[in-house]
Amino acid sequence: MRPVAKLLFARHIQSLLRKFASPQSSSWGDGEFTLVFLADRDTRGAGVPVFLGWKMLKNDSINEVWAAGGTDGSLSQPQTKRVPTHDERASLLRKLEEVVRTSERSANAGTIWKFDVAYRLEGSQILYPHRPIECDGGYIVTLPREPDAETKGWGHNPGVGVLLSVEATDDQDAIAAGWEAQFELVLFWTFLSSSYCRAMKNLFSVKSNWPNSKRQLAALRLPEDQAKAFQWYSSRAAVAVLPLR
Repeated sequence: MRPVAKLLFARHIQSLLRKFASPQSSSWGDGEFTLVFLADRDTRGAGVPVFLGWKMLKNDSINEVWAAGGTDGSLSQPQTKRVPTHDERASLLRKLEEVVRTSERSANAGTIWKFDVAYRLEGSQILYPHRPIECDGGYIVTLPREPDAETKGWGHNPGVGVLLSVEATDDQDAIAAGWEAQFELVLFWTFLSSSYCRAMKNLFSVKSNWPNSKRQLAALRLPEDQAKAFQWYSSRAAVAVLPLR
């Protein structure tokens, strides 16, 4: 595994693991990256813990990956675990090997896809656009109050929906990538509003089709006349017009 592809390799591995297992824990310390997932859940929800790990050092290639399945050592941590049969363990180890081989090929080839992800921003007195606007590669609308708004410290007012495009390995990886990508836009909207706002939750994550994604977010927006009611400045008369030089 080439050094420049290491992070993409980790993202591909987690995407492929999510197809047959659920994440339990991950760690990155002392130059090692490790993952524990729970696979083959039974009717009680108990599954078999599986493990993948490798050295993750700057400027070094990944030369080997460790794989395990069972309930020993660090794999004993999940609460809903069960001991696999001999055949089940062998089958899971073959799956893990295929995950590693496929991720290696994809990462070395730089394989990644575009996704559209939307988030809900909330704040106490933020700016609410009465019509959808496009801003710095994002698409922004005003959203209605949430049904449980009265029970939350935040969220008594409408929210703001933000749509972005990111590159990712699957829809869940896109959500994680989007949390980082929306940070600058949140700071920008805080500056415009003169009031602190923050992203509260993901609304959706889909393979990129910008026109369709805009329509999907716009379908959630607050009607224009209701959004205008929250624009306190729109109801005030101008007292002076100052020319700009």
